[in-house]
Amino acid sequence: MQSLFDKNTKEQIAKIKQEKGLAINIKLALQPLTAIHLSEKAGPDNGMTDGSTSTYSYILSTIAVFILVIACINFINLAVAQSLRRSKEIGIRKVMGSTRKQLIRQFLLESFLVSLIAFAIAVFLASVLLPLFNELAGKKLSLSYLSDGYLYAGFFLLLIVTSLIAGFYPSLVLSGYQPVKVLYGRQKIMGKNYFTKGLIVLQFGLAIVLIIGAISVNFQMDFLSKADLGYDTKNLVRIEIPVRKSSDKLPALFKNELSGHPGILAIAAKNGGRNASAVKVDGKNIFIEKNRIDDSFLSTFKIPLIAGRNFSAAYPTDVMKAVIVNESFVREAGWTVPNAIGKTINYLSGENKSATIIGVIKNYHYTSLKEKINPELLTMDSNFNYGQIWVKFDPAKTSEMLSLLAGTFKKLVPYFPYSYDFMDDIIAKNYNAEEKWKQIIGISSALFIFISCIGLLGLVNLSIEQRTREIGIRKVLGAAVSRILLLISRDFIMLISVAFIIAVPLGYYLTNRWLESFAYRINTGWRIFAIAGVATALTALVTISIQAIKAARANPVKSLRTE
Repeated sequence: MQSLFDKNTKEQIAKIKQEKGLAINIKLALQPLTAIHLSEKAGPDNGMTDGSTSTYSYILSTIAVFILVIACINFINLAVAQSLRRSKEIGIRKVMGSTRKQLIRQFLLESFLVSLIAFAIAVFLASVLLPLFNELAGKKLSLSYLSDGYLYAGFFLLLIVTSLIAGFYPSLVLSGYQPVKVLYGRQKIMGKNYFTKGLIVLQFGLAIVLIIGAISVNFQMDFLSKADLGYDTKNLVRIEIPVRKSSDKLPALFKNELSGHPGILAIAAKNGGRNASAVKVDGKNIFIEKNRIDDSFLSTFKIPLIAGRNFSAAYPTDVMKAVIVNESFVREAGWTVPNAIGKTINYLSGENKSATIIGVIKNYHYTSLKEKINPELLTMDSNFNYGQIWVKFDPAKTSEMLSLLAGTFKKLVPYFPYSYDFMDDIIAKNYNAEEKWKQIIGISSALFIFISCIGLLGLVNLSIEQRTREIGIRKVLGAAVSRILLLISRDFIMLISVAFIIAVPLGYYLTNRWLESFAYRINTGWRIFAIAGVATALTALVTISIQAIKAARANPVKSLRTE
């Protein structure tokens, strides 16, 4: 294929290189059809609708792993916490002759059974919640066609690994208790257990990272929805027309049919899709976005001219010999805006050789805010076909106007399918994926915090249970409820503060990596991290306070009698 291509294009490429000064090197390559889903070179845009990228798969996988890790951390912490109540059982088993290996096997088996039950529940929840996920992700996944031997093997491996991760450390701790200490009630569970404390830090650190991500996504989406695009998007409707030579007459026919109607404010025409090209100015090649418009386009979109004039029927040469450029073009050419008027540009492709700049428009976002505003050249070149008609109408008569447009289209273009889109809907579609990820990450963040708080609640209960006598004595000596609340919550708040300090750099890095996909974006300032920190701290404080206040208000006589 490459040899055939080189043979048939050799002369053309050599001619372009000689005439235009462009070096062209084209290499053909093959790609398996199945690789189109997540390929970086020729991805879903080259033949799929609603495609995805590998980045999103990695993000989802990371979220899933984070949630599983947090769940395992909870299991470990709660299993160790529950060991206070099982210490006498372990002591008696050891006195009766149980070895440490037997106890480890027992606790690992318990961990496996818990994981197995959780796995069964997870399969049920996955089947129930899959339609919701499909709606969020824009997919059509089904467990029925995901059935596969490798997948089942992966599920079983996940079950075994989860059981080992969750059960290994508790089994070591519980099996290591000394019978004499536990039977006399002198076994300390928490103490300076740096591993358990480290797990709390890791757990909340992961949760804070995701909260930072969720806040950043929300701020960025809010920025995109409120950004000034440089033109008026309201009440604009796009109608697709057949891309052919005869379509050049359609804008005039539409204007003739609709211009007398009081609800129609403006009608304009533009080419369909996008067209990348290049021109030469002052010996310099400039790559441009080339669009064909009519003389009503700028006024319909309310795009301001900052120098020169618009296209006009009073100047017949405007059709082939005049162009309008944006500020980015002027900047790329190295001119000032006033000096650009009257300059000559030379085309590097097409039949026309040159044209004169008659106007300069203010930069406007003709694509999404994911892309920078590149040099744009507007022309009325008749060799370039129209593909869209844009209509601006009175918003108070929307239903009536849509019916009028449909009837007019069917009258003028009876053998072409009628379709229309509002400009606001077109803009929203540019950020469909981001809007879906905003929901997914928001739900994940809430789930993270919920799971983390369950684990925190268990550890607070353990701390209170171990300090029952101390709390009772403090109350007898006159300690206030607030003082006892501070005593119980202080260590946990310190751990969450450490988690926040660790999470901020990671959250900053990941957030900025995601924001790099946008040419126009928010700044990751202190506000994002402050909101994440305050939200996490308040949630943790509420969780801790539920049990701490209950313990602080308990009757000290009862707690001391129990001891």
